[in-house]
Amino acid sequence: MTLGQLCELLNGQLHGNAFETFEGVSSLFESNSTNLTFLLDDKFETQALNASAKALITAKQISAPNIANQIVVHSPKKALVQVLNALYPNYSGLTFSTLHNQFIAHETVQVSPMASIGPNTQIDAHSIIYPNVTLGANCKIGKNCRLYPGVTLYDNTQLGDGVVVHAGTILGADGFGYVPVNDEWIKVPQIGNVIIQDDVEIGANVCIDRGCLGATLISKGTKIDNLTHIAHNVRIGTNCLILGQSGFIGSSIIGNNVIVGGQSGINQVTVGDKAIIASKAGVTKNVAAHETVSGFPAWNHKKELAKEAYIRRKFQKESRS
Repeated sequence: MTLGQLCELLNGQLHGNAFETFEGVSSLFESNSTNLTFLLDDKFETQALNASAKALITAKQISAPNIANQIVVHSPKKALVQVLNALYPNYSGLTFSTLHNQFIAHETVQVSPMASIGPNTQIDAHSIIYPNVTLGANCKIGKNCRLYPGVTLYDNTQLGDGVVVHAGTILGADGFGYVPVNDEWIKVPQIGNVIIQDDVEIGANVCIDRGCLGATLISKGTKIDNLTHIAHNVRIGTNCLILGQSGFIGSSIIGNNVIVGGQSGINQVTVGDKAIIASKAGVTKNVAAHETVSGFPAWNHKKELAKEAYIRRKFQKESRS
Protein backbone atom coordinates (compact mmCIF):
# COMPACT_ATOMS: atom_id res chain seq x y z
CA MET A 1 0.00 0.00 0.00
CA THR A 2 1.30 3.47 -0.87
CA LEU A 3 0.91 6.54 1.31
CA GLY A 4 -1.44 7.96 -1.30
CA GLN A 5 -3.70 4.91 -1.05
CA LEU A 6 -3.54 5.04 2.74
CA CYS A 7 -4.43 8.74 2.72
CA GLU A 8 -7.46 7.97 0.55
CA LEU A 9 -8.53 5.20 2.97
CA LEU A 10 -8.27 7.61 5.91
CA ASN A 11 -9.81 10.56 4.06
CA GLY A 12 -6.79 12.56 5.20
CA GLN A 13 -4.46 15.19 3.81
CA LEU A 14 -1.01 14.01 2.71
CA HIS A 15 2.07 16.19 3.12
CA GLY A 16 4.77 14.24 1.31
CA ASN A 17 5.28 11.61 -1.38
CA ALA A 18 2.10 9.74 -2.34
CA PHE A 19 4.12 6.95 -4.02
CA GLU A 20 6.13 5.97 -0.93
CA THR A 21 5.36 2.53 0.52
CA PHE A 22 5.67 1.27 4.09
CA GLU A 23 6.14 -2.09 5.77
CA GLY A 24 4.05 -1.84 8.94
CA VAL A 25 3.05 0.20 11.97
CA SER A 26 5.14 1.11 15.03
CA SER A 27 4.69 3.03 18.25
CA LEU A 28 6.48 6.36 18.67
CA PHE A 29 9.00 4.69 21.00
CA GLU A 30 9.87 1.98 18.46
CA SER A 31 9.39 3.83 15.19
CA ASN A 32 11.76 3.27 12.27
CA SER A 33 12.28 4.49 8.75
CA THR A 34 10.16 1.76 7.14
CA ASN A 35 6.99 2.00 9.25
CA LEU A 36 4.11 4.34 10.01
CA THR A 37 3.66 5.87 13.43
CA PHE A 38 0.91 7.87 15.13
CA LEU A 39 0.70 10.94 17.35
CA LEU A 40 -2.41 9.97 19.32
CA ASP A 41 -2.12 12.61 22.05
CA ASP A 42 -0.45 16.04 22.09
CA LYS A 43 1.38 15.13 25.31
CA PHE A 44 3.61 12.84 23.20
CA GLU A 45 4.56 15.54 20.69
CA THR A 46 8.14 15.65 22.00
CA GLN A 47 8.53 11.96 21.22
CA ALA A 48 7.06 12.56 17.76
CA LEU A 49 9.58 15.31 17.06
CA ASN A 50 12.40 12.84 17.78
CA ALA A 51 10.82 9.86 16.04
CA SER A 52 12.03 8.28 12.81
CA ALA A 53 9.30 6.91 10.54
CA LYS A 54 8.23 6.60 6.94
CA ALA A 55 5.17 8.67 7.79
CA LEU A 56 3.45 10.25 10.78
CA ILE A 57 -0.32 10.26 11.17
CA THR A 58 -1.49 13.16 13.28
CA ALA A 59 -4.33 15.63 13.82
CA LYS A 60 -2.19 18.57 12.71
CA GLN A 61 0.97 19.04 10.71
CA ILE A 62 4.03 19.42 12.92
CA SER A 63 7.71 20.02 12.29
CA ALA A 64 9.27 16.57 12.68
CA PRO A 65 12.74 16.73 11.06
CA ASN A 66 13.22 12.96 10.82
CA ILE A 67 9.84 12.29 9.16
CA ALA A 68 9.39 13.40 5.56
CA ASN A 69 5.73 12.38 5.20
CA GLN A 70 2.72 13.25 7.31
CA ILE A 71 -0.96 12.42 6.95
CA VAL A 72 -3.27 14.81 8.76
CA VAL A 73 -6.62 13.31 9.78
CA HIS A 74 -9.56 14.41 11.91
CA SER A 75 -9.02 11.66 14.50
CA PRO A 76 -5.68 9.81 14.71
CA LYS A 77 -7.26 7.25 17.08
CA LYS A 78 -9.94 6.39 14.52
CA ALA A 79 -7.25 6.28 11.83
CA LEU A 80 -5.26 3.83 13.95
CA VAL A 81 -8.25 1.47 14.02
CA GLN A 82 -8.68 1.75 10.25
CA VAL A 83 -4.99 1.12 9.52
CA LEU A 84 -4.70 -1.88 11.86
CA ASN A 85 -7.89 -3.48 10.56
CA ALA A 86 -6.62 -3.06 7.00
CA LEU A 87 -3.12 -4.44 7.67
CA TYR A 88 -3.87 -7.09 10.33
CA PRO A 89 -7.39 -8.44 9.78
CA ASN A 90 -8.70 -10.90 12.38
CA TYR A 91 -5.57 -10.71 14.53
CA SER A 92 -6.17 -12.88 17.63
CA GLY A 93 -2.73 -12.98 19.24
CA LEU A 94 -2.80 -16.66 20.23
CA THR A 95 -1.86 -19.77 18.25
CA PHE A 96 -1.08 -23.09 19.94
CA SER A 97 -0.65 -26.81 19.39
CA THR A 98 -0.50 -29.89 21.60
CA LEU A 99 2.46 -31.29 19.63
CA HIS A 100 4.88 -29.93 22.18
CA ASN A 101 7.89 -32.20 21.69
CA GLN A 102 8.93 -30.85 18.29
CA PHE A 103 9.38 -27.36 19.70
CA ILE A 104 11.77 -28.22 22.54
CA ALA A 105 15.16 -26.64 21.82
CA HIS A 106 17.27 -28.58 24.37
CA GLU A 107 17.12 -31.99 26.05
CA THR A 108 17.55 -30.26 29.41
CA VAL A 109 14.16 -28.54 29.10
CA GLN A 110 11.32 -30.07 31.14
CA VAL A 111 7.90 -29.64 29.51
CA SER A 112 4.77 -31.24 30.92
CA PRO A 113 2.84 -33.34 28.39
CA MET A 114 -0.20 -31.33 29.52
CA ALA A 115 1.30 -28.10 28.19
CA SER A 116 0.33 -26.65 24.80
CA ILE A 117 3.06 -25.01 22.77
CA GLY A 118 2.60 -23.10 19.53
CA PRO A 119 4.66 -23.26 16.36
CA ASN A 120 8.10 -21.67 16.23
CA THR A 121 8.22 -21.22 19.98
CA GLN A 122 11.68 -21.68 21.49
CA ILE A 123 12.41 -22.87 25.03
CA ASP A 124 16.04 -22.65 26.13
CA ALA A 125 18.07 -24.86 28.44
CA HIS A 126 17.08 -25.74 32.01
CA SER A 127 13.64 -24.14 31.80
CA ILE A 128 10.60 -25.87 33.30
CA ILE A 129 7.09 -25.70 31.82
CA TYR A 130 4.45 -27.01 34.24
CA PRO A 131 1.06 -28.60 33.41
CA ASN A 132 -1.67 -26.57 31.72
CA VAL A 133 0.71 -23.90 30.48
CA THR A 134 -0.23 -22.50 27.06
CA LEU A 135 2.42 -20.88 24.88
CA GLY A 136 1.36 -19.24 21.64
CA ALA A 137 3.31 -19.08 18.40
CA ASN A 138 6.73 -17.43 18.03
CA CYS A 139 7.33 -17.13 21.76
CA LYS A 140 10.84 -17.10 23.20
CA ILE A 141 11.57 -18.56 26.64
CA GLY A 142 15.12 -17.99 27.90
CA LYS A 143 17.34 -20.19 30.06
CA ASN A 144 16.45 -21.23 33.62
CA CYS A 145 12.84 -20.03 33.41
CA ARG A 146 9.92 -21.49 35.35
CA LEU A 147 6.32 -21.22 34.16
CA TYR A 148 3.93 -22.56 36.77
CA PRO A 149 0.54 -24.25 36.09
CA GLY A 150 -2.06 -22.26 34.21
CA VAL A 151 0.28 -19.63 32.79
CA THR A 152 -0.66 -18.37 29.31
CA LEU A 153 1.64 -16.57 26.89
CA TYR A 154 0.03 -15.13 23.79
CA ASP A 155 1.88 -15.13 20.44
CA ASN A 156 5.25 -13.36 20.19
CA THR A 157 5.79 -13.01 23.95
CA GLN A 158 9.48 -12.94 24.89
CA LEU A 159 10.99 -13.98 28.22
CA GLY A 160 14.66 -13.47 29.06
CA ASP A 161 16.80 -15.74 31.23
CA GLY A 162 15.84 -16.60 34.81
CA VAL A 163 12.23 -15.44 34.53
CA VAL A 164 9.69 -16.91 36.96
CA VAL A 165 5.96 -16.68 36.18
CA HIS A 166 3.56 -17.95 38.83
CA ALA A 167 0.29 -19.80 38.38
CA GLY A 168 -2.60 -18.24 36.49
CA THR A 169 -0.70 -15.29 35.02
CA ILE A 170 -1.50 -14.16 31.46
CA LEU A 171 1.06 -12.34 29.34
CA GLY A 172 0.06 -10.77 26.04
CA ALA A 173 -3.74 -10.62 26.15
CA ASP A 174 -5.45 -7.81 24.24
CA GLY A 175 -4.90 -4.32 25.55
CA PHE A 176 -8.11 -2.52 26.50
CA GLY A 177 -8.23 -0.19 23.52
CA TYR A 178 -11.46 1.28 22.12
CA VAL A 179 -12.34 4.41 20.17
CA PRO A 180 -15.79 6.07 20.31
CA VAL A 181 -17.34 6.27 16.83
CA ASN A 182 -20.99 7.26 16.38
CA ASP A 183 -21.86 6.42 19.99
CA GLU A 184 -20.28 2.97 19.72
CA TRP A 185 -17.00 1.62 21.08
CA ILE A 186 -14.84 0.37 18.20
CA LYS A 187 -12.05 -2.03 19.13
CA VAL A 188 -8.46 -1.02 18.34
CA PRO A 189 -6.54 -4.11 17.14
CA GLN A 190 -3.66 -4.92 19.46
CA ILE A 191 -0.77 -6.19 17.31
CA GLY A 192 2.21 -5.68 19.65
CA ASN A 193 3.72 -8.05 22.18
CA VAL A 194 5.11 -8.37 25.71
CA ILE A 195 8.84 -8.42 26.47
CA ILE A 196 10.03 -9.62 29.88
CA GLN A 197 13.76 -9.15 30.45
CA ASP A 198 16.14 -11.27 32.57
CA ASP A 199 15.54 -12.13 36.23
CA VAL A 200 11.99 -10.82 36.42
CA GLU A 201 9.59 -12.59 38.78
CA ILE A 202 5.85 -12.26 38.19
CA GLY A 203 3.33 -13.32 40.83
CA ALA A 204 0.12 -15.30 40.48
CA ASN A 205 -2.87 -14.07 38.48
CA VAL A 206 -1.04 -11.10 37.01
CA CYS A 207 -2.24 -9.71 33.67
CA ILE A 208 0.21 -7.92 31.38
CA ASP A 209 -1.40 -6.82 28.11
CA ARG A 210 0.48 -6.76 24.84
CA GLY A 211 1.17 -3.43 23.18
CA CYS A 212 -1.19 -1.95 20.67
CA LEU A 213 1.86 -1.04 18.59
CA GLY A 214 5.23 -2.30 19.77
CA ALA A 215 5.94 -3.87 23.13
CA THR A 216 4.80 -3.71 26.71
CA LEU A 217 8.16 -3.90 28.49
CA ILE A 218 9.15 -5.22 31.93
CA SER A 219 12.86 -4.57 32.39
CA LYS A 220 15.56 -6.64 34.06
CA GLY A 221 15.27 -7.56 37.73
CA THR A 222 11.77 -6.18 38.35
CA LYS A 223 9.51 -8.09 40.76
CA ILE A 224 5.70 -8.00 40.42
CA ASP A 225 3.33 -9.17 43.13
CA ASN A 226 0.05 -11.08 42.70
CA LEU A 227 -3.10 -9.63 41.09
CA THR A 228 -1.37 -6.75 39.34
CA HIS A 229 -2.61 -5.41 36.01
CA ILE A 230 -0.21 -3.77 33.54
CA ALA A 231 -1.91 -2.35 30.46
CA HIS A 232 -0.73 -2.07 26.88
CA ASN A 233 2.51 -0.28 26.05
CA VAL A 234 3.49 0.32 29.68
CA ARG A 235 7.27 0.44 30.09
CA ILE A 236 8.66 -0.51 33.51
CA GLY A 237 12.35 0.03 34.27
CA THR A 238 14.95 -2.17 35.93
CA ASN A 239 14.81 -3.49 39.50
CA CYS A 240 11.37 -2.11 40.31
CA LEU A 241 9.24 -3.55 43.11
CA ILE A 242 5.48 -3.62 42.42
CA LEU A 243 3.20 -4.78 45.22
CA GLY A 244 -0.09 -6.59 44.81
CA GLN A 245 -3.34 -5.32 43.29
CA SER A 246 -1.66 -2.38 41.59
CA GLY A 247 -2.85 -1.14 38.20
CA PHE A 248 -1.06 0.69 35.39
CA ILE A 249 -2.97 2.49 32.64
CA GLY A 250 -1.64 2.09 29.10
CA SER A 251 1.54 3.94 28.05
CA SER A 252 2.65 4.69 31.61
CA ILE A 253 6.44 4.98 31.89
CA ILE A 254 8.08 3.81 35.12
CA GLY A 255 11.77 4.52 35.76
CA ASN A 256 14.41 2.31 37.39
CA ASN A 257 14.34 1.17 41.03
CA VAL A 258 10.81 2.45 41.60
CA ILE A 259 8.71 1.02 44.46
CA VAL A 260 4.95 0.89 43.94
CA GLY A 261 2.84 0.14 47.02
CA GLY A 262 -0.10 -2.23 46.98
CA GLN A 263 -3.46 -1.21 45.48
CA SER A 264 -1.91 1.81 43.76
CA GLY A 265 -3.22 3.18 40.47
CA ILE A 266 -0.92 4.71 37.84
CA ASN A 267 -2.72 6.87 35.28
CA GLN A 268 -0.64 7.21 32.08
CA VAL A 269 2.16 9.22 33.68
CA THR A 270 5.94 9.16 33.89
CA VAL A 271 7.52 8.11 37.20
CA GLY A 272 11.19 8.98 37.72
CA ASP A 273 13.98 6.72 38.96
CA LYS A 274 13.94 5.64 42.63
CA ALA A 275 10.55 7.21 43.27
CA ILE A 276 8.28 5.64 45.89
CA ILE A 277 4.52 5.41 45.46
CA ALA A 278 2.77 4.66 48.73
CA SER A 279 0.03 2.05 49.00
CA LYS A 280 -3.40 3.02 47.65
CA ALA A 281 -2.00 6.12 45.95
CA GLY A 282 -3.76 7.39 42.84
CA VAL A 283 -1.04 8.80 40.60
CA THR A 284 -2.53 11.26 38.10
CA LYS A 285 0.53 13.46 37.44
CA ASN A 286 4.19 12.79 36.70
CA VAL A 287 6.37 11.86 39.68
CA ALA A 288 9.93 13.19 39.87
CA ALA A 289 12.95 11.00 40.49
CA HIS A 290 13.55 10.19 44.20
CA GLU A 291 10.13 11.65 45.15
CA THR A 292 7.74 9.88 47.53
CA VAL A 293 4.02 10.40 46.89
CA SER A 294 0.82 9.23 48.56
CA GLY A 295 -2.90 9.94 48.69
CA PHE A 296 -5.52 10.45 46.01
CA PRO A 297 -4.75 12.28 43.89
CA ALA A 298 -1.17 11.51 44.84
CA TRP A 299 1.20 14.31 45.85
CA ASN A 300 4.23 14.81 48.09
CA HIS A 301 4.03 12.32 50.96
CA LYS A 302 4.94 14.86 53.68
CA LYS A 303 2.18 17.19 52.48
CA GLU A 304 -0.27 14.30 52.49
CA LEU A 305 0.65 13.44 56.08
CA ALA A 306 0.25 17.10 57.12
CA LYS A 307 -3.14 17.27 55.42
CA GLU A 308 -4.36 14.12 57.14
CA ALA A 309 -3.11 15.37 60.52
CA TYR A 310 -4.94 18.69 60.02
CA ILE A 311 -8.19 16.92 59.10
CA ARG A 312 -7.98 14.64 62.13
CA ARG A 313 -7.28 17.51 64.51
CA LYS A 314 -10.18 19.46 63.08
CA PHE A 315 -12.48 16.45 63.30
CA GLN A 316 -11.46 15.74 66.90
CA LYS A 317 -12.02 19.40 67.86
CA GLU A 318 -15.48 19.41 66.30
CA SER A 319 -16.33 16.09 67.95
CA ARG A 320 -15.57 17.53 71.42
CA SER A 321 -17.62 20.67 70.87
